[in-house]
Amino acid sequence: MRMGQRSYELNPTPIKPTGPKLLINPCLAILSGKRALLRLSKRVKTFFEKDTTFARMEKITVEWGGLIIMEPMAIVWNWLITIFGVMAYFKLRKNTSPPYKNWSLFFLILGISGFFGGLGHGLFHYWGLTGKILPWTTGILSVYFAERGIYAFIPAEKEVWKKRLQLFSLLKMIIMLVGMAFVSFDFSWTKNNSIIGLTLIVGLGGYLLSRKYKELVYFPVGILVLSSAAFVHGFDINIHPWFNRDDFAHLIMLAGMSFFLVALQKFDLKSPQAN
Repeated sequence: MRMGQRSYELNPTPIKPTGPKLLINPCLAILSGKRALLRLSKRVKTFFEKDTTFARMEKITVEWGGLIIMEPMAIVWNWLITIFGVMAYFKLRKNTSPPYKNWSLFFLILGISGFFGGLGHGLFHYWGLTGKILPWTTGILSVYFAERGIYAFIPAEKEVWKKRLQLFSLLKMIIMLVGMAFVSFDFSWTKNNSIIGLTLIVGLGGYLLSRKYKELVYFPVGILVLSSAAFVHGFDINIHPWFNRDDFAHLIMLAGMSFFLVALQKFDLKSPQAN
C-alpha cells in the first residue's frame, strides 16, 4: 500500500500574514467611512482565505492494489454517521406516532447519505462530482423529515400553522432539488437547506416548543453544537492531515445529532403529541 498527498490549493504561494494590520483598519473605517470599511472587509477576507496560518491542509490519498482512495478518513467519519443513523432509526421506529415516524426517517436517510458520502469522497478520483449526487440530494431529503418531525410536536389547536409550515418545507425541498439539478450542481444547495431547516426550524422551533415540552430543549442544544462546525471551517482548523477540518466537522455533526436523539428519548411518550 502506498500513501501520498495531493494538494487542491489553487494558489499555493505563501502569503505574508496581514493580521497586525487588522488592528489598525477598524479605526480607519471609523475615520474614513464607507471606503475604509470596504477595504477592511477585503483584508479580512484575504486574511482568512489566503493567510498561511489558516491554509488548508493537503488531502490524503491512498493507493491500495491499484485502487486510488482519496480522503480515507472522510470515508471513516461518513460511515460512522451511517452507523449512528441506522442505530437511531431502529431505536425510534417502534414508536409510530408522527414525531417519531418522521425523525426515524430523518436518521435513516441521514445514514444513507453518510454511506454514499463516504463513497463519494473515497472514489472521487473515478466518480468526480457524479459521486456527490446521492449524498447531496439525500441530505436535503433528510432535513425535510427533521422539519416535519418538529412540526409534529405543534399542539392540535395550531393545526393551521402546522399545515402552512409543512407546505413551506415541501416547497423549500423542491426548490433546493430543482436548483441543484438545473441551476448549479454544488454543495451550497444542501448547505443552505440545512441552515434553514436545522438552524431556524429545528433549532428555533425546538426552543419555542420546549416551553411546553421541556425535553425538546435538547434540539436547540444540538443545533448550537452543530453550529460550531462553521467555526471550524471558517478558521480552517486542521489539527493533522489525518484529522482535518472536515473530519472535525463530522465529529461535531455526530455530537449534535446525538442531542436530537436524546431529546426524542427523553420526551414523554404519554404526551398527546407523541401518541
